[in-house]
Amino acid sequence: MLNIIIFGPPGSGKGTQALKLAEKFNLVHLSTGDIFRANIKDGTELGKIAKSYMDKGDLVPDEITIKMLEAEVNTHPAASGFIYDGFPRTIAQTTALDKLMAAKNTSIALTLALEVDEEELTRRILLRGKESGRSDDKNENIIRNRIKEYTVKTAPLKNFYLKQRKLRAVNGIGSVEEIYKILCDEMAQPDLVVFNDRLNYSALINKFPWIVTENQSAIISPDVDGILCGLLMSHYLNWKIVGFYDGKRMTIKSGVDYKKCVFLDMEIYRQGIKSCGQHLVLYNSNHLPANWNNYSLALNPNILRGHDASKFWSRKYPLGTIHFLLCALSTYKTIPIQKSAIAPLLYVDGTFKCLLNYPDNCISWLHFLNAKEPQSPLFPLYISFANQKLSHTMHEMEAIFVKFQEINNGKKRGGDKIKLGEIKDGEFPEKVQFKAENLVSFLAESTGWQFNRDKWTMNNFIVTDFTKKIEKITIKKYDTIMKKSPFSLAITGEGGKRMEYALEKFSRKRKRKLR
Repeated sequence: MLNIIIFGPPGSGKGTQALKLAEKFNLVHLSTGDIFRANIKDGTELGKIAKSYMDKGDLVPDEITIKMLEAEVNTHPAASGFIYDGFPRTIAQTTALDKLMAAKNTSIALTLALEVDEEELTRRILLRGKESGRSDDKNENIIRNRIKEYTVKTAPLKNFYLKQRKLRAVNGIGSVEEIYKILCDEMAQPDLVVFNDRLNYSALINKFPWIVTENQSAIISPDVDGILCGLLMSHYLNWKIVGFYDGKRMTIKSGVDYKKCVFLDMEIYRQGIKSCGQHLVLYNSNHLPANWNNYSLALNPNILRGHDASKFWSRKYPLGTIHFLLCALSTYKTIPIQKSAIAPLLYVDGTFKCLLNYPDNCISWLHFLNAKEPQSPLFPLYISFANQKLSHTMHEMEAIFVKFQEINNGKKRGGDKIKLGEIKDGEFPEKVQFKAENLVSFLAESTGWQFNRDKWTMNNFIVTDFTKKIEKITIKKYDTIMKKSPFSLAITGEGGKRMEYALEKFSRKRKRKLR
């Protein structure tokens, strides 16, 4: 579903352009002005209230506008998209619209802002008043008051959508056809998730709306990256963490269907299963596997950017899934990064080593993610590393290593993972569960993302084991493996020539595959 907002001051021509764009892109045109007038004509209670404000040149209160708009949206259940003309006009209305979009598993893709100066606007509206006979278009004082109301209450929305990278400002002075052509060119971009080697977040969310949908169930990897992903989504979107998967074993809360969950920090090679990970999974883009569409719901930066192992091994994504999720989620939420979160975020998947060893590749990806912009949630991470002395960074990383060793009872390795192999009869042994909760609690405290134990399953698991294999690959070998339909996979080393993958295996007890 494609959802567009067009806004501008009274007389900017947004109504005319909205109608033309709606016809071209097969969208339902929703004009708050038309909706108001219909309610006024029908004599509805809402219409009477709206009229009292419109007659004075004031904006109709948010609660009245929202009720009218929601009722109109619900009359078009089969719409392929909407173009909102005259709404939202306040920050409160943007929040209401976001909630309405989220309830329909979609989002606003683009906001078009027509720019026209006050004198030209006044001239246009007075001329329109002579032709239309509308009383509010004949009084210059009312007209200028309407423009002032717009400037004070609506113009701040530009900054709101600019921060979300959804705003396109267009000069509204010119012929209707000239302005229409410019708007069509801008409208052509939202469908492109990657444009000019930059990630278009509004298009990304429009294609993968589930990544910002609340109250979902997730299965995460049991390492620092997966745990941070779980904490982020649980804290901001009320997700429940119902299981873990490490490529060899999947543990999931009894009674939960894994096919209805979102997998985080991994890509699941199955039609209809949502997943988000950062691994390199394609060997050669010129030889796509026949069932490559199995990844249609896999949200992965390497796939989005078109990177494969044969040509882009040295240019693969160098960060963690958590960094990618932070960027995507910031489209909907303001996510502050506290200072104590920097070290864990640098630790994830050896990010601090990549920044030191492969700075040119990291800079390329930071550009792709728009992470060097001040409003990006990755900017604090980027600027901290850029401005901080290396000795300070290494000191912070040392503290992280010491903490993980402490969690693991003094052992040097293993404190940064939840060990699924130690689950017996569907339960973590008490000592293992204690260490796991200590790890999650430490990361929650570091980031400020709450660890709510009621949202995290730590026992009563159904366990499924997989056959994990590691093989050297060529084009032919990769194709052979993909025909086996691995549950998950990752090209991990030897210059892009080694692949790890997991196959479902028959259970001696159940005599059947995972379903």
